[in-house]
Amino acid sequence: MSTDDYGIFVCFDIYSGKTDPYWKLTDEQIEELKVRLENLSETKMVIPEQYVHHGFIIYNKDKIQKMPQRIEIFRNVVSYNKGHKVLYFEDLNNIEEWLFSLAVEQGFGEVVDWVREREAGN
Repeated sequence: MSTDDYGIFVCFDIYSGKTDPYWKLTDEQIEELKVRLENLSETKMVIPEQYVHHGFIIYNKDKIQKMPQRIEIFRNVVSYNKGHKVLYFEDLNNIEEWLFSLAVEQGFGEVVDWVREREAGN
């Protein structure tokens, strides 16, 4: 991502040492994300085990109101900072699965398949 880019971007956090796949959300997808972030139940932090990917990171570079600047989704847990505290929520609205489907739409289907195959083997 370029620091000159504006909007809301999704990073498919998978690689170590090379650029991760990422894409910009459309206005319609931003509205859907806002809805999916509503009414989530608080939960505890997820500690990664031996998983292939580290989840998705959503960057709100435009600082769109009513949305955190950085949201992380991993293993059905949504987390973001509120003030100086990190909050964790159950992904009751299937944000992670929705992001997987968006990754496929963006042409990252092979990467999604690779991740799912490797994680199923763990």
